Parts: sequence; C-alpha cells; structure tokens
Amino acid sequence: PHHHHHQGRVYHVEIKLKVPNKEIVVSKEPEKNEAHTDVYVAIRDAFNALKRQLEKHFEKMRQH
Repeated sequence: PHHHHHQGRVYHVEIKLKVPNKEIVVSKEPEKNEAHTDVYVAIRDAFNALKRQLEKHFEKMRQH
C-alpha cells in the first residue's frame, strides 16, 4: 500500500490586547515541528501564550 502525506492548512494566530499603559501582542508562528494544522490548537496555543504574558505583566504592576 502507498502512504501519502497530506499537508493541511497551516494557521497563524495573532492576538492584540490593550491593557492600561500597554498593548500585548501574541503572534503564534507555527514552528517546523509543530505546525498548527488544527485551527483550534492554534487558537488554544495563542491564548495560553497571552495568559502567560498577562500574568507576567500584572505581576510587574503589583511589584511597583
């Protein structure tokens, strides 16, 4: 039997969020080994990255 490799669409997700005194931008470019061929995975990964950046931002604000 022949095995064919199908390449699906690769998704790029960008989120821009304005918070007081800052704009947070998350841009998830798919890496070679983890191409986002599932739109839901691409969105999940982008929001996870946004959450980490927000936590870091608000932690800095609490320290000042």
